Amino acid sequence: MRARDGVCLWSQRFEGTFGNRIDPFALQDEIGAAVLAALLEGTPVDATPLAADPPALPVGEVRDLFARGRYLARRFEIDGYRKAIALFQRAVELEPAFAPAHSQLAACQAGLAMLVAAPSEAAFDEVGRNAERALALDPRDGDARAMLANIAFRRQHDWPRAERLFVEALRVAPNCARAHGSFGGSLVYCGRYVEGLQHARIALDLDPLNVSSRADYALICAFARDYETAVREFEAVLELEPDHLFSRVMLGMTRTWQGDPAAALPHFDRVAAIAADHPVPGFCRVVYLGATGAVDEGRRFLAAHVERIGAAPYARYNRAMAEAYLGDRSAVATSLRIAAAANEVLVNSLAVDPTFDDYRDDVDFVALVRAHGLPVAPPSPYLRTPSRPGRRPSPAGV
Repeated sequence: MRARDGVCLWSQRFEGTFGNRIDPFALQDEIGAAVLAALLEGTPVDATPLAADPPALPVGEVRDLFARGRYLARRFEIDGYRKAIALFQRAVELEPAFAPAHSQLAACQAGLAMLVAAPSEAAFDEVGRNAERALALDPRDGDARAMLANIAFRRQHDWPRAERLFVEALRVAPNCARAHGSFGGSLVYCGRYVEGLQHARIALDLDPLNVSSRADYALICAFARDYETAVREFEAVLELEPDHLFSRVMLGMTRTWQGDPAAALPHFDRVAAIAADHPVPGFCRVVYLGATGAVDEGRRFLAAHVERIGAAPYARYNRAMAEAYLGDRSAVATSLRIAAAANEVLVNSLAVDPTFDDYRDDVDFVALVRAHGLPVAPPSPYLRTPSRPGRRPSPAGV
């Protein structure tokens, strides 16, 4: 339809069958190709070919595996990622030349590591290999390019190279939601708040039903100190997925950063109910106790919690966050150094995490930030409310 006068410029009827039923995916591909051809008719386009044609979406079992895996991956949950990884691995076994299965497998492996449910080093080695396989099959795969940019930033701590890779990913695949979202988060982690939130918002607009994109957008809004938007977006996720662990945890933390631990408590309690065996609920409890001034109780609880965890793996960065709310600067320093030495993914947020705002002028803290390849982030233009009132930092240095 032409907008100015309502004249119909193009229409077409489509019918498709697969066996005894309609295959919606094949029909979707056919309609998309026809619409694109109609839009481009008479329009000059860049005819420079890439190294390979984009792969066709396979039919049958592989397509089903791929669609189910993508649905589970978008939920941004530990169990969902694990199930999606199994589905994508099966898809790759059946169709080794299908690039999107490789890139989505890489993205799930990275997501699982970010939720502290897989060892970071081994996980990101696999992420890199699968992303490289995807690009060898399809140089236009924006997801794979975004994963390699993430590795350059999060694992190799080479922001200049990561930024170049993100820009190239968006040049090749300008409508790739993952590239926009990952670039946006990385920009915010480097203190480039306005640019970062713009890219994150584009990612959400490109894929508005993706719970992972919305939760990521909420998180970086919180790191940019736009707490009101962060709360609104986390609540939107929880309206759809009430037991979404990541959003429950981070909404509780956002409320704490706003100086309202009482509003955080119901979310932390819910986290404890739905993930009793995960280390995070215990650290959330310590944050609440510290934020409300119950520092001695918080220290006793933390000691018992760490003893309960024992030799099980957990993110030392999360422990540092809990220790920060107890005002134990020496313990925070130790935990952050251990987290950085282990190359934990969460350390990439160190320069902008509101938990550590009291440490921004400490020379040792600044040195740790810079050693991890991060700039010392400037104050956010979105800051409206103070972070963490009522804290009791000790006089000991980091």
